[in-house]
Amino acid sequence: MWKLAWRNLWRNRTRTLILVSAVALTYGMALVWIGMSDEIHGDMAEAAVKTAGGSVLIHGDGYWDTRSNEMLVEQPAEVSEAVQSVDGVESVTQRVLLQGLLNSARNSNPVQLTGLPPEKGASIHDVEDWVVEGSWPDSPHDAPIALGKGIVESLEIQLGDKVVMTATAPDGELTRALFRLGAILDTGSKSLNESAAYTSLDVAQKVMGLGDRVTQLGITIEDGLDEAKMAEDIRAAIGDQSKAEREGLEVLTWQTAMPEMVGAIELDDAMMYVYLIVIFLIVTFAIANTFMMSVMERVREFGLFNALGLNDRRIAVMVLEETILLAALAIVSGFVLGFSGHLIIQQVGIDMAAFTGGEMEMAGVQLMDMTITSELNPGKWLMATGFVFVVIVLSALYPAWKASRLAPAEAMEFYE
Repeated sequence: MWKLAWRNLWRNRTRTLILVSAVALTYGMALVWIGMSDEIHGDMAEAAVKTAGGSVLIHGDGYWDTRSNEMLVEQPAEVSEAVQSVDGVESVTQRVLLQGLLNSARNSNPVQLTGLPPEKGASIHDVEDWVVEGSWPDSPHDAPIALGKGIVESLEIQLGDKVVMTATAPDGELTRALFRLGAILDTGSKSLNESAAYTSLDVAQKVMGLGDRVTQLGITIEDGLDEAKMAEDIRAAIGDQSKAEREGLEVLTWQTAMPEMVGAIELDDAMMYVYLIVIFLIVTFAIANTFMMSVMERVREFGLFNALGLNDRRIAVMVLEETILLAALAIVSGFVLGFSGHLIIQQVGIDMAAFTGGEMEMAGVQLMDMTITSELNPGKWLMATGFVFVVIVLSALYPAWKASRLAPAEAMEFYE
């Protein structure tokens, strides 16, 4: 029966090639789209982690909602030591994050000052990669500050010039701190260039009177681990300390800290599947219509088979076998197209900067890498393959049933 079904499939070569091409192209494009979407969503999640400060975050309780300078982590060294004992934790970075107003002799500009340890990687962004003038973290000045070029232009300052930051101290009083411009940064993002300021952790703690306290512990974890599970383990590790050391702390995953980005990723993912389902439903009706036309063209053939002893069930099975063979051929062809597209996009990439002006903001997160590539997700590709196969087979059920219901006498008189 399979041999006969294969021969029947190629009796009308043009129709078969058109059907196979339509399904293969749709399926191949779906695989490429899935690969690109997964890569985009991965980039969005990575950008969100960078913006938040880590995969898991520790702050003073309520800091993320208010961003108040007064909410600090007490005894950060002890908390860091406890966190480092958790399996799966790669690094714990102490940071000071302060909102304030930066003043020069000519102008003022609001900034977020980030105090970082000197070692590379203390900032997930790697500030030294952004330096276009001056040096970071090494500087000849006692209290150096690195500023985005937008701030530098606004304040009308040069390397070595003094700037004063006015901010709220932990006791609630206004305080002023003197810095000298040690480096000018080009982050690639207009908004960051106009708001980002960096100094060393010890300088930020000293000039703002923080002692050894910090604003944030940013935690990076091993790839593939569940952030929510890691956050629970970290909470448990902190809870093993004395009450005084753990009081007033909040432990957040980046998803909890940035729910808007999570929602944006989930919505985009859902819309992708809705669009694919709609496209394949259209293809399903086209396939069903084509198979129905094929059945009507072969009425006398089916009548002859029936008269020769081929029962209704076997005629229906033969039509379904033809469909399965067509589905297999289309899926193999489509997979070759989709995988080839995936490899090309993965190697070359699609630069979206021309369409977005070089950067894009989503849910408060700057997406600065606008080169789209493709990511291979075997689970999703397998699911898409199964869906296409089922859709094609379902599209042939009614034509197969129609072919099996033809009476021999009626069929032999068809067209006469």
